[in-house]
Amino acid sequence: MVIKSLSVVIGVLFGIKNARLGAVKGIASGLLFVIVSYILFAIINLSAKIDLMMIIDSLIILVESLIAGIIAVNIKDKKADRR
Repeated sequence: MVIKSLSVVIGVLFGIKNARLGAVKGIASGLLFVIVSYILFAIINLSAKIDLMMIIDSLIILVESLIAGIIAVNIKDKKADRR
């Protein structure tokens, strides 16, 4: 769980190029991460079941990516103001 969280946050922080729509871009990248990781783990486990733990994990990742997107936009915005 910690590795997933760190990869989502780092991915969002480095993935957002301009300082606009950080929350939307964060949610979109988090959703992409959830879908890709679900497909990969379904292939590895040979089972595509959705249980409560997977839903909780997905919600946590989406909230983290939303927050990371907002933070990334604010960091980019502050760097633009310094120039």
